[in-house]
Amino acid sequence: MKYVDKVNEYLRETANSIADEFILWVTTSIEEFEIEQNKSIISPVEQLFYIAWYKKLYVAHDKESLNYLLEPQYSHPEKTGKYRLDFMVDVFGYYMNYSNTYPDERLMSSPDPLVAVEIDGHEWHEKTKEQVTYHKQRERFLVSKGWRLFRYSGSEVYRDPDGCINDLSENIRPIADQWLSNIKKPEGDK
Repeated sequence: MKYVDKVNEYLRETANSIADEFILWVTTSIEEFEIEQNKSIISPVEQLFYIAWYKKLYVAHDKESLNYLLEPQYSHPEKTGKYRLDFMVDVFGYYMNYSNTYPDERLMSSPDPLVAVEIDGHEWHEKTKEQVTYHKQRERFLVSKGWRLFRYSGSEVYRDPDGCINDLSENIRPIADQWLSNIKKPEGDK
């Protein structure tokens, strides 16, 4: 019985050590992003979503199903106007970082698919009529610019952050595949 207890104790210590290292790694990566980009992920549910994505890509090494990068707190005057996105889904960035082939000129000159993730907490999005109006106007503007929006409630992310990342991954794959197939078609094909 002593051996079993020792094995279980060792497993708990190892698991705790790995968990501590993971927390330090993710925290350091988020802090480095915030320093480099001069942006902060303030919302706890956005942090949870980002950590779940980070875990899937960098810890589980699930690059096959996670064919995109996330850029938190994305804004661009021409693409988002006065608005900031919770996350911009960067399919092109993924391709550049993880593809085994060098992108050709058609890929480099093609417009990126505009995909965003919005995490809607009740407190910030639907508490007052003014908030509802603002967010509806914002959504209409982004859609008019060509953005495809994936919305998750704060409750969804809180309950199952990994499930939200898996859902997003499943929905992004056809967008990424369509984008790449359009680029790889010969010039005369439509």
